[in-house]
Amino acid sequence: MTVIPWVSFLLLVFFLLALDLGVLNRKVHVIHTKEALKWTCFWIALALLFTVGIYFMYEMHWCGIGLHEGANENAQKRPSTTSRVTSSKKRSHSIISPSWP
Repeated sequence: MTVIPWVSFLLLVFFLLALDLGVLNRKVHVIHTKEALKWTCFWIALALLFTVGIYFMYEMHWCGIGLHEGANENAQKRPSTTSRVTSSKKRSHSIISPSWP
């Protein structure tokens, strides 16, 4: 696992927080519905862009994301959710205790 994506994520969060609290909302004023709707749309669009970026980071393996050794082996060893549900019905155990490590 590389440190670069995590550091970049934390820097982005702190930058956006400082931007929102320190620069964009510097003067005290009554926030009207139109302004609140604009800011809400902006932050939702930014979150969607972030999600698209994370998707492409995993798909294109930017910064080595998703390339750690054994990633595919662990995914194949885990039972699917349907097999966990059917196997938990057969046992008298609680569904809280997983059947895989």
